[in-house]
Amino acid sequence: MSIQVPKKSKNSVLPEQITIIVLLVAIVTIGLITVYKYIVKEPALTPAAMDVKRLSSAVKANPSDQASRLLLAFAYQREKDYEHAIAEYNVALKNNPNEISALYNLGLIAIEQKKFDDAEKNLLKVLKLKDTHVLGAIALGEVYIAKEKYDDAIKALDKAIAIQSTLAKPRILRAQAMEKKNNKKEALKEYNTVLKFIPDHAEALAGLNRLK
Repeated sequence: MSIQVPKKSKNSVLPEQITIIVLLVAIVTIGLITVYKYIVKEPALTPAAMDVKRLSSAVKANPSDQASRLLLAFAYQREKDYEHAIAEYNVALKNNPNEISALYNLGLIAIEQKKFDDAEKNLLKVLKLKDTHVLGAIALGEVYIAKEKYDDAIKALDKAIAIQSTLAKPRILRAQAMEKKNNKKEALKEYNTVLKFIPDHAEALAGLNRLK
């Protein structure tokens, strides 16, 4: 019996052609993946996130490096990762209970979280350690306004103004506290003082318009 070899039709695909097609598909796929990576990039790390990565390594390598730990905590704070920021600040305070920057920033985080009792506690410690800490006095005034303790707020803000009289924020906060006490005259005085330093200050202008 003779074996009949089938004839190749005009439309049949040769193995060589299949290989070429597979290679072309592979090349196109790789090209599309490459283009996708360029077009759809992963979100770039923020400067704070890059600091977290770098400083985490530094603290891991040297846990007693207080300066790096404080910077790491602040990087977490800038990223609004308050859980890790608080943890690092607390470690720093364990190493040094009088670490003013840790106490101050814990106060700021507590304000952001609306934990005003915690904020007050930390900021009072700051001012006890350094009574000329102007930012601590301003933040404490902000806390007292949130707690509707306006006389205490004015007292804290007077301290800040006495330390640095040309800052706008303590005067704006003091004006707002005066408004809450229905002391329009003192509120206007503070808004006008701010406008002497910063003629286009939005909050001061809004305050003047509100009290007209």
